Amino acid sequence: MRKIIKSKHAQQEIVGFVIIIVIVAVIGVIFLGISLRKSRTQDMSTDDAEIANFLSTSAKYTSDCVLKEPFYAELQDLIAGCYSGKMCSDNRNSCDVLELVYKEMTESVWPAGADRPIKYTKLMIYYQANSEDPSTKNFIIEAIEQGNSEQCSARRSGKHSQYKYPGNLVVDLEICSA
Repeated sequence: MRKIIKSKHAQQEIVGFVIIIVIVAVIGVIFLGISLRKSRTQDMSTDDAEIANFLSTSAKYTSDCVLKEPFYAELQDLIAGCYSGKMCSDNRNSCDVLELVYKEMTESVWPAGADRPIKYTKLMIYYQANSEDPSTKNFIIEAIEQGNSEQCSARRSGKHSQYKYPGNLVVDLEICSA
């Protein structure tokens, strides 16, 4: 009789353990489903990875402008320098140098025109105090455009931002193709 009672207790413990494992597995699947759903919707609304990588990499590109002796400024330093109104050591405006370098880069990487697959590119650089509120954009370079935007049928865009208290300096590139 004691063996029967012990085996029933053992069976009850095993059943209880299995129920706990099933509950944990169900909760895990629910959380996994929620996280996958969130990441898919975020991926749809985020920037194009190729463009964002280009902008991130270009921020480290060294220009021919010296803002702080004896070092040539990277584009991310030029953006901050342009926002602050700094001049290059050779008395060129840092904003002019920044605009020229980004224009040359976008034209060489994504040449746009009527006879090309890419019809239009637009690069903007701005300071944004509040990333949730688009009305807080303060344009540093309003638009470096190439091509004709009227021929666009598919648009891709990407952003790169760097923190500048209390907001961010943002480089935003939009590319249109036929």
